[in-house]
Amino acid sequence: MTKFFPFNNQVRLTALILAFTITGCSPKETTKVEITFKGIHFDKPEEMEKIIRLCLAESEYKYIAGRRFQNRFPITCIPEPNPNDHGLIQVSFEASFGSLKQSVIRFTKGKQNSLIGVSIFGSVEEISTLVPALLDKYGPPTLSPIIIELNNGNRVTRELMKWTDVRGTVMTLNTAAASTSAKADLRVGTLTIESVQLRSIKGSKSDEIKDAIKENL
Repeated sequence: MTKFFPFNNQVRLTALILAFTITGCSPKETTKVEITFKGIHFDKPEEMEKIIRLCLAESEYKYIAGRRFQNRFPITCIPEPNPNDHGLIQVSFEASFGSLKQSVIRFTKGKQNSLIGVSIFGSVEEISTLVPALLDKYGPPTLSPIIIELNNGNRVTRELMKWTDVRGTVMTLNTAAASTSAKADLRVGTLTIESVQLRSIKGSKSDEIKDAIKENL
């Protein structure tokens, strides 16, 4: 049976953001607080080394039903090109973040061994638990409505939440990401952080794809 993200949870998220707005904390174009991953900075040389050390520490264990056990087959912590994501150099492993005790997190390496991107994956419910802490730290996000058409013909509206800091790093919380499942109604949650360097790379890759299509017309 397809599991839906309860509508009342979405109402609570929206109400929480509205509460911040009513108290005078309206969404701003940028947040004064620098967006980091556990204090690890984006677009700063050698910060990826801290991610590798975190990976090595986590790879000693495996997680079953939320419990940690010694892992006889540690995962590799060597960043490699990901053909499914613009060929970017990435490493993925399970780690904690905020209210998420254990989640699959993908890290992207940039120039000078810098950290330029983070993608956190989970269920809609899991990712949504991050919202209160993110609001408290970074303030209200800018909101973009997303209309989802369900298999039964009904439509529901969810919101894309986005924070941008003064350095240009963008953090996006999405509770309407498409699942790899063939069931169109099934949605997953994601939290992505993209630095200026990563967005520039993706922009150039997008232009290359568009040029290739034009040449093939």
